[in-house]
Amino acid sequence: YYFSGVLVARLKSWHDYFTSFSGGAFATVLLVNLFPTALAVATPAFWPLVLLGFVVVHTLERHALSHHDFKKKRLELSEVYFLGFFTVGFFSGVSLASGFAENTKFGLSLFMALVLQKISSSLVTMRLLEFAKKHVFKLALSASTFIGLALALILQPDKFLLSNLLAFTLGMLLYLGVRDAIPHQEKGRVEYFLSGALITLVLLEIF
Repeated sequence: YYFSGVLVARLKSWHDYFTSFSGGAFATVLLVNLFPTALAVATPAFWPLVLLGFVVVHTLERHALSHHDFKKKRLELSEVYFLGFFTVGFFSGVSLASGFAENTKFGLSLFMALVLQKISSSLVTMRLLEFAKKHVFKLALSASTFIGLALALILQPDKFLLSNLLAFTLGMLLYLGVRDAIPHQEKGRVEYFLSGALITLVLLEIF
């Protein structure tokens, strides 16, 4: 996130292709590996918490878009994206701690999904973060996963809590993926999306 401006500049001419490829990879990791693995250790509250995570980010975004004043809308949107991405990053860090402890493949898959989501969201939200002119946003977003990981290693929360946090995280990650990682309308490149999905599927099967 902190270097998202540089990333956008370097990938500007390849934006649609790169986003389509990473969107296919992201969707495959999320649906083929993360959700099935998380369901194996899920609590009865798994799906309600997934829905809650999805709805929370969507509701915050809709509220920000309801403003008629352009400047206020852009400023609040930057705060909404910050809150959503920081929460996903933080809980993903917590989930990574337990993921690697329980299942190395799951931990790596979660890490891969998080990286793809961060790259895709950086391309989409860079201008909003620049508009807010708060460099602390980028610093906090960049550190969010490390903060969650460090706290999980220090506090050692029980598996029931971790499972519920993972469900909430997956809900938010699902929304952000649909919203940002997967290209919409004419911007998408189907062949690149399918390539990302197929290559990721093969890698998941191999490893």
